[in-house]
Amino acid sequence: MVALIFLVGLSTIGFTTLTPSANSLKLRATLKNQQALKEASRQLEVFTRSIPEIYATDSNENFYAPDRIPGPGYLPCPDTNQNQRSNAPCGQGRTFVWGRLPVRIASRHIQFIPRPASTPVIWYAVDSRYVIQNADFNNPPTKRFSPLNTDHPGDARLELESQTDIVALLFITHKAMPINATDLTQHTNSHLASNSSPIFQKNQGQFWVLTHQRWQELIKSRAEQATELCTQSQEEPGWFNPCTNSQDPTSNCPAPSGTQPTSNPVGSNWRALLC
Repeated sequence: MVALIFLVGLSTIGFTTLTPSANSLKLRATLKNQQALKEASRQLEVFTRSIPEIYATDSNENFYAPDRIPGPGYLPCPDTNQNQRSNAPCGQGRTFVWGRLPVRIASRHIQFIPRPASTPVIWYAVDSRYVIQNADFNNPPTKRFSPLNTDHPGDARLELESQTDIVALLFITHKAMPINATDLTQHTNSHLASNSSPIFQKNQGQFWVLTHQRWQELIKSRAEQATELCTQSQEEPGWFNPCTNSQDPTSNCPAPSGTQPTSNPVGSNWRALLC
């Protein structure tokens, strides 16, 4: 009887000591995920703010002409085939696009996930108007939405439950995901009811969101560093000046007029907002 009581006591001690250990492991995983999201979100914010610097050259380090360098505000295309790369162009015919957060864009020397081998899978969704390359839009030779500034397009389409006006979001989840799919644009996931509806559910996932307001703050702070360009002619090509497009004009990016010699398809018209 004494031996039986002793064994029961040991099993009770073992159970009570295992419970805090399990909770500790869960907390450790949660904190690790939070740190991974924090680091990745910081890199995304650096990217969107630094677009004029990141895309100032081609892949051979040759500087582009001013009418080829985009302004701040664009975001990477997701990794939609799970090859760790930004699969651009993306978002054609879609309100938003989702996939993994790319590990890096090697040609641009930007790393979104600093330690991929030890980082959980980070999933990423973005409003299709904000991606760095989308063939739906009119400004050649690299097609993307333009002009892009704090007033235009003026909203964001992603939602996270009741939170609206989200430009992009990141999340880590333990829920079932199409981890082996080679084309994530054909799949939904445990946090998304439909690929045609940009409304995400937390569903026990850990999320970070880039709100439209935060995005506006980031790009405005970068554009304000270029206000010396106010002294230049508005007919000079460049992202600070108005958008014009002789090949495929729109109301927001019309054909050149007056004495303007060429198109300026990268124009985001910060001049109208800051000068």
